[in-house]
This record gives sequence, C-alpha cells and structure tokens, in this order.
Amino acid sequence: MKISLATCRELPQLDGDELHLVRALQQSGIEHVIAPWDGDDAPFLSSDLAVIRSTWDYTQRVEAFVAWALRIELGLKARGKALANPAPVVRWNSHKRYLLDLAKEDIAIVPTVMLERGSQTDLRALLQERGWTKGAVVKPAVSANAKDTVRVRELQIEEAHALLLEHLPTREMMVQPFVEGI
Repeated sequence: MKISLATCRELPQLDGDELHLVRALQQSGIEHVIAPWDGDDAPFLSSDLAVIRSTWDYTQRVEAFVAWALRIELGLKARGKALANPAPVVRWNSHKRYLLDLAKEDIAIVPTVMLERGSQTDLRALLQERGWTKGAVVKPAVSANAKDTVRVRELQIEEAHALLLEHLPTREMMVQPFVEGI
C-alpha cells in the first residue's frame, strides 16, 4: 500500500505533530510520499490513498484547491482508490459556513454570526446585541492558522472593527464569542 500525504509548496513538510503519523506508517511497512497539492498530481494519482494533511495555503486559492481535490478523487476512484476526504467534503469544509449546517442538525457549535461580503456591520452593536460581553473572535469565513483573526476585548474593538472594514468588501467574515476553553 502507498499513501500520499498532501502539503503545499509554501510549506512542503508536514507539521511537527504529524511525525507520529509518519512513524506509524513506517512501522507498519506502509510506503508514503509527502507532496504539495499545488505541485505535480503524479504522487497522488499513483497512491492507493491520498490524505489531505498540511495544505495551509488552500485558503488563498480555495477554488483551485477544491478543483485539485476533485481531480485527484476522480483519478483515484478510476483505479478503485480514494481521497480522504472526498471533494464534496473538502468544498463544504473549506468555508466555515459548515458550522451553521452543523447547528441546524442540533450539533453544538460556538455561536457564529456570518457577515456577508460587502455588508456593513457595527461590531460593538453586534457584540452588545448578542451579549458577548467577555469578548469575541473576528475572522475570515475561509481561513486557517488564525490568519487575519483578531480576539476582541473591549480595548481592542477598534482593531477588530478595522479588520472587518478591511476585509468585508472582498471576503465573508465571521464573529463568535470568545470561549476560554477552546
């Protein structure tokens, strides 16, 4: 069996905590290759299983990433092999709107307000209306690694509002109450 582990050209190595996975594969005698999703498709298409791991730059090129996932999934499926996770799941999971889908199914989530691209939002009013007095988190709806994420405390509300003003013209953003335990 051969497993391909997807990274990205920007950060082609697996994250340090994934060394356990590599060690387990080696101990099990499973051949593996680490390759960037935004490189050559061959390492993935020649695998028995392609696994999405450290693809941290996908947020900057979501459509290209989802297209890659679909291409790899179809290529592997033609050989009776698989991509973990399937392309429709990759698309669904690439936008944090999935949290609202989970909530509709009565799955507990951190309360989330999605702000549509181009919308006008008074952050202070939103926080007061929701009763999120212990602070909040403002971030892009398509994001990873806390990039462009701000924790809002009363003294930082202007910084968070500036982030919204900067990004809302071109990106959907989201606001959640700050939760200490996450």
